[in-house]
Amino acid sequence: MKHKKTLLAAILILGLVTMLFAVFYLNKREKTEAGEVLMVQDGKSRKLRLDQLELSAFSGTIFNRKGEQKTVSGEGVRLSDVTGTSGFSEVILTSDDAYNAVVKVEEVDQAWLWIENGEARLLVFSDQNARRDVKHVVRIEVK
Repeated sequence: MKHKKTLLAAILILGLVTMLFAVFYLNKREKTEAGEVLMVQDGKSRKLRLDQLELSAFSGTIFNRKGEQKTVSGEGVRLSDVTGTSGFSEVILTSDDAYNAVVKVEEVDQAWLWIENGEARLLVFSDQNARRDVKHVVRIEVK
């Protein structure tokens, strides 16, 4: 009986600590409004309004996690048009649920931000699987 009470107390304490860390983390993150992406470059933060980007039509082939091909087309902006093509080594794109992907500078011309319904989605046409398919992009950090 004593072990059950100790175990229950440990579980409750771990739950409380987890909850406190989650609240701290969520309150620390910069907020973005719908239709915005936070851009961090050269130590400065600015918000990109998706409806103010100059969009271009694109079409290409992506692969899902099973390696199956899918042709996608839409409107978006090439990632290099947002970040430039020099002065950095990588770009980290983060979704609203904290999933992120890294695009190296040599790949930035093959990456697109697909803009649809006021949201941005990362597509990297050179990928052989969907590991960098980041939906609901809210942050772009250029390093």
